[in-house]
Amino acid sequence: MSASQVTGEVTVENLRPPLRQRGVRGLQADAHLHRSGFPQFLAVRPHLRRSLSPTLRGSYDTAGEAWSVSVSGGLAYVADGQSGLQIIDVSNPTSPQLRGAYDTPGGANGVFVSGGLAYVADGQSGLQIIDISDPSSPTLRGFYDTPRNAWDVFVSDGLAYVADEWNGLHIIDVSNPTSPTLRGSCDTPRNAWDVSVSDGLAYVAGEGSGLWILRYTGPRPAGATRP
Repeated sequence: MSASQVTGEVTVENLRPPLRQRGVRGLQADAHLHRSGFPQFLAVRPHLRRSLSPTLRGSYDTAGEAWSVSVSGGLAYVADGQSGLQIIDVSNPTSPQLRGAYDTPGGANGVFVSGGLAYVADGQSGLQIIDISDPSSPTLRGFYDTPRNAWDVFVSDGLAYVADEWNGLHIIDVSNPTSPTLRGSCDTPRNAWDVSVSDGLAYVAGEGSGLWILRYTGPRPAGATRP
């Protein structure tokens, strides 16, 4: 598969039927996995010996609905729906303890932790950037209100890639966390639920449209490397 890189539009070639992606700024579609009109699922089935069966080490019943988690430095940062961001000490996995919490204005669906900050995909309240340098007392550093419902976020080289439901993927410059700025966006055909970034490519899981692989080609924060 190949894709033409043009301003304002991305065309995905060599697909049946042909698909055209509209409303794209600063993005190049490298590939789209789809088969006969149905999403193509990629499955990994690890072989586990009976002696290696997973066992429960511990648990913590959060106040809301836990949607996502990111672990760093012995702390688990949980996107807990209407209860916002929950910070749980898991240094002793048999006895997790609540260290702190931040009640985000929306519903916390996804979280990514990097550089003393928790980036929360907060539903109708978009991207919330929380200072977690003191886990017992997290504070708001900045926010960006995406058009729809932010479901997931991945941060790489000063850019936050936000899966924003039916408004697709949004790329937000968070190099200055107090003043996030939109750098690019892509309206995927259906709801964008999840996103991961590797080697300069954004992998977006789209409801009913399979896997979309996109490359951001727009401006980058100072000091960021271009893949």
